[in-house]
Amino acid sequence: MKHKLIIIFNEQDLKMISESGQKVVIIRQTEHSAGNAMAWVCFNPSERNIIEWEDNDYSIYSSTSKIENITTIIKSHEEKAIPTIRYEYWDGPLTPPSKSSIYYASNFSNEFPQITLGLSQSIIVNGKTYSNYPINAFSVPFRQSIEMEPGNLISVLLRKNAVSSMLLPYDTNRIIVNYNQSPEYTILYEGDNRFKRIEG
Repeated sequence: MKHKLIIIFNEQDLKMISESGQKVVIIRQTEHSAGNAMAWVCFNPSERNIIEWEDNDYSIYSSTSKIENITTIIKSHEEKAIPTIRYEYWDGPLTPPSKSSIYYASNFSNEFPQITLGLSQSIIVNGKTYSNYPINAFSVPFRQSIEMEPGNLISVLLRKNAVSSMLLPYDTNRIIVNYNQSPEYTILYEGDNRFKRIEG
């Protein structure tokens, strides 16, 4: 399913945002938090910004970047992610198999006793495609696994000195949009680092 987010700014606010060196930061919140926020994509806004992404189109990446606040994840390897198939038993015959939205990854590297693993996903911002940018990051020790389930919450905020694929501390000055309820939303910047939802 395709999702869309429209973000609207007025001309005066855009001038102030530009002068202060801030960018719009989009965060794709995942079900199992790693204790930090991943800047999925950062961009300089225009008056009307259209952000689109396709759900269920993920890759799993590995990285030797260490998970710390204010660090940028650089991917080493990447593969198309395939979700698991789940069978359930309810005191009778097994239910027909259903696709699970959980993705698994393990660290069996002889070279790295600890590796960073996570999901990546493409996003389109104002017609420009950002291919397979990380949406989360987990530090996984040798011979251990991680399960990752993409969530449907998108956070939007303004931040100075932010770049795409950067791990950030959580910021309370953000709006959270829940894509469980609708595939498309429009939000408006009200000034003073505040957004409000106007459609969706």
